[in-house]
Amino acid sequence: AYLVHTVNLAGWNVARSDGRPANWYGDREYFKELVAGKPYGVDVQIGRTSHLPALILAVPITGRDGKLAGMLVEATTLDHVTQAVTSARLGRTGHVYIMTDSGRLIADRGVSMLHGLRDFRDRPVYAAAQRGDGFYHYSYRRAAKVAAIRHTDFGWIVVAQQQQTESMA
Repeated sequence: AYLVHTVNLAGWNVARSDGRPANWYGDREYFKELVAGKPYGVDVQIGRTSHLPALILAVPITGRDGKLAGMLVEATTLDHVTQAVTSARLGRTGHVYIMTDSGRLIADRGVSMLHGLRDFRDRPVYAAAQRGDGFYHYSYRRAAKVAAIRHTDFGWIVVAQQQQTESMA
């Protein structure tokens, strides 16, 4: 993580691991999710501190009365997420990658996330994912593909994809 910090209910940092001045995070989706009563908040966005694509995880801090008093937030760059989740090898042509539910690529082997969040909404795999979990066949760049697609509790889409000719060998 490049940043661990606490945020109060007004949206401001109370403490930060990087020693920088307080910043306001009340507009972030994870903040809104926790204030609305969700047990955790997750967001993929351009980090306000790093200015890089980041995965942000937040959990509530409760007071003695059990009510939300603030939140503990951790931010990590997506390259760290990519290293953690894409080490699986699926033969010669296959690999695993992750998209958000809105089609933004957040983890893919060999693709640096340091230059922004790539949009996969125009890809056949994203169209297939809109139909739900399962196995799908589609064509991309003149190659027949087969993919296992699963949606996570975080709202992410995990794809394990391989060229159809290899998967049938």
